[in-house]
Amino acid sequence: MTTVGIIGSGMIGGTVARLSVAARHNVVLSNSRGPETLAELVAELGPLAAAGTAEQAAEAGDIVVVSIPVKAFGDVPVKPLAGKPALDTGNYYPRRDGQIAELDTGALAGPIAESWRQEPGTPAYGTPYGPFTDEAGTPASTAKIRADLIGAHR
Repeated sequence: MTTVGIIGSGMIGGTVARLSVAARHNVVLSNSRGPETLAELVAELGPLAAAGTAEQAAEAGDIVVVSIPVKAFGDVPVKPLAGKPALDTGNYYPRRDGQIAELDTGALAGPIAESWRQEPGTPAYGTPYGPFTDEAGTPASTAKIRADLIGAHR
């Protein structure tokens, strides 16, 4: 059985936890406020869920989902993630994260420079998956997502 480590248990992390448990995976959840603040969510999720620190979630996870604000990326425990698949759900929101010059100016090289195509306000951000009448949303086709990414304008 796979264990999913989740660093950040807000809307996205909590949804990933619910979907993981529904798929019969163990989850170890963490947040910035401490494991004790996750007691209600862990109780809701049942015996496949446990709370821990970010380091414990990273260590326990066969796969790790990092779902924290971009401004908190320095708090992610790096060593326990070595060699593990990790998924980062972060989106840069300058009003929340503060201005990050490398992102604002596009100074970063490679495919990440195209990441603006799925920022808030672009066609690929959220809308291909909604309406969210349940926790999972509605999966969009690959063709729809590609078209939305190509159709993004600055």
